[in-house]
Order: sequence, then C-alpha cells, then structure tokens
Amino acid sequence: MKDYGIDSIRNVAVIGHTGVGKTTLIEHALYQTNQTAALGSVEAGTSVCDFDEEAMRRKISVQLALAACEIKGSKINFIDTPGSPDFMGDTRAAMRVSDGALVLLDAAAGIEIGTEALWHHADAYQLPRLVCVNKMDKDHADFFAVLESLRARFHKPCVAVQIPIGQGLEFKGIIDLVAMQAVYADGTGKGVRREAIPEDMLSDAEKYRAMLVDAAAESDDALIEKVLDGQTLTNEEITGGIRSGVLGYKFIPVSCCSLEAKLGIQLLLQDITASLPSPACRKEYAGNDPDSNASSTRRVDPAEAFAGFVFKTYTDQYAGRICLARIISGALTKDAEILNPRTGSKHRVSHMYSLEGKKQIEIEEGRTGDIIALTKIEGVLSGDTFCDKDKRFALPPMALPSAIYFLAIHAKQKKDEEKLNSLLYKSAEDDLTFHVRYNGETRETVIEAMGAQQVDVILSRIASRTKIEVETTVPKVAYRETITKGAPGHHKHKKQSGGHGQYGEVYIEVAPIDASESFVFEDAIVGGAIPRNYIPGVEKGLREGMDAGVLAAYPMTGVHVKLYDGTFHDVDSSEMSFKIAGRMALRDAVSKAGPVLLEPIMDLTVYVDEEAYGSVISDLNSRRGRLLASDGEEESKGTGKKVRAKVPLAELLKYAVDLKSLTSGKATFEMSFSHYDPLSGRAAETVIASRKAELEALDKE
Repeated sequence: MKDYGIDSIRNVAVIGHTGVGKTTLIEHALYQTNQTAALGSVEAGTSVCDFDEEAMRRKISVQLALAACEIKGSKINFIDTPGSPDFMGDTRAAMRVSDGALVLLDAAAGIEIGTEALWHHADAYQLPRLVCVNKMDKDHADFFAVLESLRARFHKPCVAVQIPIGQGLEFKGIIDLVAMQAVYADGTGKGVRREAIPEDMLSDAEKYRAMLVDAAAESDDALIEKVLDGQTLTNEEITGGIRSGVLGYKFIPVSCCSLEAKLGIQLLLQDITASLPSPACRKEYAGNDPDSNASSTRRVDPAEAFAGFVFKTYTDQYAGRICLARIISGALTKDAEILNPRTGSKHRVSHMYSLEGKKQIEIEEGRTGDIIALTKIEGVLSGDTFCDKDKRFALPPMALPSAIYFLAIHAKQKKDEEKLNSLLYKSAEDDLTFHVRYNGETRETVIEAMGAQQVDVILSRIASRTKIEVETTVPKVAYRETITKGAPGHHKHKKQSGGHGQYGEVYIEVAPIDASESFVFEDAIVGGAIPRNYIPGVEKGLREGMDAGVLAAYPMTGVHVKLYDGTFHDVDSSEMSFKIAGRMALRDAVSKAGPVLLEPIMDLTVYVDEEAYGSVISDLNSRRGRLLASDGEEESKGTGKKVRAKVPLAELLKYAVDLKSLTSGKATFEMSFSHYDPLSGRAAETVIASRKAELEALDKE
C-alpha cells in the first residue's frame, strides 16, 4: 500500500448492534478494492477482522480490528468494532481515534438497543457519521421505516442519499440520488452497472432528491443563495454540500446496501471518501506538558514533532505485545527513539506495521493521521501517549465505561492461585474495562468487567493456554460504617509487667462529617497534656481504629476526631501506648455516636426498548432503586427509552445477567459509583449477622 497524504486518509469506526454485518461489510470492502484475493466469511471463520480464536469460535467480534483499503487515491482505515456492550471499551477506543463513524443498521430490525447506546457515545465524541441500512434483501426489510425511525429516535435530520429499488425479496437495485441513476450489481461480485431510473420509481426518486438538495444547500450559504435564485445545483455542488453538512453535523446521510447481494458497497466507499473528514479537518489536539503539567496543544501537521496515541494493546501468540497507535502529528520512522510520558521510558522503534486483521505489513514510516502497529515495546497501556523525546506532549487518557459485572474468583487448586492472578492481571493490561482487585475487607479476588461474555472470553483464553480450573461466586459488597452524632471517647491504656510499663490516656470527641472526607484529625491539645512526640502515635491509633467499625468491622468513613486532653507517665509512656489508647478511645466514642452501616449507591442508566420499559421500571423498584429525571433530556427517544436511577450496588451484582433475561436482550446499561447511603432495619441486621458469621469462620481457619 502506497504512502498517503493527510488529506487522503479516512479513519472510520464501523459501529452498530451485534449481527448487523460490520465485519462482513469490511470483508466486502477489502475484496471489492482488490485488497484481498478471496471473500472471507464470519461463519466460516475466514474473515480478516475476526482473526481471534474466540471470535472465530463465537462468530462475533470480541475486540476491535484494523483493515485498510484503497479507493481512487484515498486510504480508508476501517476499525471494526464489537457490537456487544460487553466489549464497549474497544468500541469507545475506536471512536476516540476515528475522524468519522459508519453506523450500520439491519433493514428489518431497525434501530436496535445496542445502536442507541453507541449513537450517544458517538455524539459525546462529536463524530461526524454516515448511516447505511444493510440487509435490504432480508424479509420484512423497510428502508423508509428505518429512515423515519432515525429521525424520530435521535431528533437529528437524517437524509437519504440513496433509496432501494424494491425491498426484501423484491430488492434488486439502488437509486443514487446525487447522480439520479439506478445502480445494479453487474454479476461479477465487484462491479455495478448504471441505468436510467425505472419509471415507477421516478416520483419517489425526485421526492427524496429534493429533500437531499435542500439539506445540502442549507449547509452552505453560497448554495442556499443559488437555490433561492432558482438555479439548479450541480452534482458536484450537492456532493460538496453533503460533505459540509456531515462535517458540521447538520445532517446525517443515509444509504442502503445488501452485502448478500454484493450491492451498495461501491457507493458506500465513495460516500466515505467524499463525505467523512480526513485527519486534517481537526487542526490541533489539546494535551499537556508532562514536565510542568501545563496545558499544551499539538498541531495536526506533518511538520510538527511526533506524537501518537495508543488506543489498543493486545498480546499476539507469535508477535508478542502489539500496540495500535494513531499518529496525531509529525512522522515516525524505524529506529526512532520515542518517549512514553506516563512511565518516563524511552523506546526504540524496531518494527512498525500496517495491519490487515492479524496480517502485519511492515512499513518504514508512519505519517500524520495514519494508524500503525508497533511491536516489542513493553510497559505500554491503552491510553498512553508516545511523543518525541525532546518535545514532550501527553494527550488525556481514554474515558472508558465503568464495570457493570462483578465476580469473585479463585483457582480450584490452591497451587494455581498465583498463576491465575498473574494471567488475570495481564488480561487487565490488554483490556482497560477489565479489572482485578483484591478486596482485603472481604478477602476475595474480584474481577470487574462489562459483562458475562467478556469474562467468559478472558477465562476461555486462560483455559486454552493452561490447565487452571477456576470457581466464581457473587462477590461480597464492601460496606462502610459511619456515625450520626457527636460523642466523647476516653481510654486509659495502663499495663505493668516488670521494668518499664505502658501508659497512655486520651480524651477525644467525634463528630460526623461528609462521608467523602473519610477521616479528619484535629489536634487540640494545650498545656502539654500529651507531649508532642506522642501525638503522632494517637493519630496512628485512630487511623487503625477507622479500619474496623463497631457494628460489623467494616472500615469507617465520615468521622472528625478532636484530641483535646490526656495524661502521660514520665517513664512508662511511649508512642505505642498512645496508639493503643487512641484506637480504643475511638471505639468507645463511636459506640456512643449512633453508628450506622453505609452501602454503596450506583448511578445507573438503562437504554431499553419501549416494550420492555415497564418491566425495567418495576424491576428497579424491587431493587430499592430511586428513579431520576433525565438531566433535561427527554426520556423517550422515539421507540427507545433512557431510564436513570440510583440503586444500591448490592442489588446490581447480577444485573447484567438479570436485565438480559428480563428484556430478552433489548436493553443495555451503564453504571458508576455515586455515593454511600445509610442502611438500616432488617437489611442492616442481615448484613451485620452475615459479616459476624463470616469473621468467626475466618478466625477458625
């Protein structure tokens, strides 16, 4: 593949619900541009982008993949993304480094719930986009219904640039509304033939072309004036108006295709190069100077110093660790030395590649705007920046979704525990939406992920390389304890056992503060009641005491402690004595300060089809959820709804599985930590009793 200038590159994230044909579309694009000699298949496990063993076995994409094709002097870098919300981290990473998005829809299913969530994320990244309605030959396909649904659901002008000739089993061609020609497959599997529009379709074609001309004209003042003067726009002017509208996000072009019939792909590739932005359209990137942390920018310019953004890392069985990076400025050549500002490490670029799925095509130079792969560079994570070692620059890290699926995990055989944890942590390095944490409070290793499928893929990879067997359970919730009122506390620690004894006496007062502050210590000692060199010991004892509350030995938070008096002994006092006295005085005060349990509360957002909306609301009420408004945004989005609520974490540990069952897969959700709320009544009694039994069992081990 030859070198391309910045204006000739298109970085495109292909997004959509699972099963709409994203991987297959890229496969056809590669084949029709002669990038591949044969047409691969997802079902046969021969597609370029689904090269991972787990993807081939499951017949779905489980991680992003790259593939590029050339068309009329332009290079399109396709980023194939998983449709399943379980792998949303990769899809969000693809959006971060793309200049535009191609949204693929099913002509029969319409806008499925996964597409809705992806659309909102594309809005957050301000991605210009095209929409293509696939499977026009499928039974019950309805392009015009999908077009109206797009307008209603997303409240954005969506304008047809093509309309189908027939639908479903009667689909046989496409009308190009710019050229005003009928387009048919030519039978070779790669080409098309153009003819006059059929008489019975002419009226519809003129109707939708008029809408397209109006939208194109409104995106450019000069075109508006020409239309108002009664002049006809040329095809080139319409194409230019479409591009202006897309770049300004004034409207979204909607096309159609059938991959099965091998029709529409050629038109779509032309639309991508004509309408979606090149990297040059973004003038600069905002970041910071790693040395001073001062705000900084880097121009999107080949003459600038090199900077690149790592958006994906993974481990290949043969090539080792691979880093995928988007070059935002300058150029990168083989043997160059680059810097990772996060770690301060310098790396020598020994090998650099362009990727076609798993196929690595070695290149000598990576240029501004392009996407490359680097190998044999250790210690790099997704979200890192590479930069010129002498002109340092760092981009903001990726904003990734919070985990929504939790499991406690351990190896069946104790001897495998260390190796299992090592493999889990390596998996977490490759996928930043997958986390492994040891919870000292519950004494569990907990994995946090985006869904059961993501966890299943990771554990399946581990099982294929080792003989480790694992067991998983629902993890315990890490509760907290706090106080509800002020109270005094006192303890005198006195111990005599021959020789020097131990002596320390403290008087404290506790008061509740906001739980987000955790612990505040106030030294109010006057007159030398406690010598200054013993006060750090008191504070250490108080902090130790905060680690275990009086109700169920959960860590305490939201406590202000004032040390105001005490006594000491000239010989027997020590820092250790005052540490013990401080810890016990805190326990005394907290027991009188109205201690309560706190449970973690999560912010929950559910995207759900209208037919399942009532079931979701009822279920959230049963989970002690508190429904919220939608921050000024309408809950209803056409046939889909967005539900926002605050729900206790204890009620959401299996929500990913439960919601899928409840809605037959017609809902997705996101959640993040909000705050801690008091837990009382029988629910608190149950937690306390369970915790005490658990601690007693652990003490006996």
